[in-house]
Amino acid sequence: MLIRKARIIIVGIALTLGSGLYAKEFNWPDYYHVEYGFPTAWTVRTLSTIIGPADSLTFQPVQFILDLLFWPLVAFLILFGADRVRRSKAGQQESGEK
Repeated sequence: MLIRKARIIIVGIALTLGSGLYAKEFNWPDYYHVEYGFPTAWTVRTLSTIIGPADSLTFQPVQFILDLLFWPLVAFLILFGADRVRRSKAGQQESGEK
C-alpha cells in the first residue's frame, strides 16, 4: 500500500515538473510573454511591455500548488485504472475466460 502511494506521488510530481515544459507564447502588441505550465501557468517570462523591453521571470506559487494537486489526481486515476484492468485480466485467466 505504501509503495502504491509513493508511486502516485512520484508520478504526480514528475507530471507537474514535466508540465513546466509546456510553453504558451502570447505576442500581444503591448505585452509579449511566455507562460510555462499546464493546465495552469505557474511560471511567466515577460519579454516586452508597453514601456519597453523587459526580461523577467515570475514564479506563481498558487498556480504551482494547483498543479501539484491536479497531476497526482491524474496519476491516481491512471494507475487505479491500470490496476483494475490488470486485476480483471488476471481474474479472467484464473476462471478460464477470455
